[in-house]
Amino acid sequence: MIDDLYTIEKIDAGNKGDDYVIALNPSSVIYSAHFPSVPVTPGACILEMTRKAASLSAGRDLSVKCVGNVKFLKMVDPRITRRLMLHCELSESPQDEGFSLVATISDENALCVKAQLDLV
Repeated sequence: MIDDLYTIEKIDAGNKGDDYVIALNPSSVIYSAHFPSVPVTPGACILEMTRKAASLSAGRDLSVKCVGNVKFLKMVDPRITRRLMLHCELSESPQDEGFSLVATISDENALCVKAQLDLV
């Protein structure tokens, strides 16, 4: 079901992390179920977007081990916000062969989400 929620339009790999441009699909079935009159991108879906982007950055499928800190700073309404910019800073954790992720998601005007995750 989440497969039609968004598409990744662009990936820019950089020295200080990778940047993703994400296009939201306002006609996704998820929005018709999650506050239909005022659709909001669910927090769990935002974290899944982040996990998938981190997996692309790592070059392998990753799973969330621990959610350290997540701040949802702004609602993401797909009727208003069609594109998100996701920035992933992924660093290896030698003790468990996993990764630490610091991610930010913003729209054209403001920061929407800040997240710290441990991934394996």
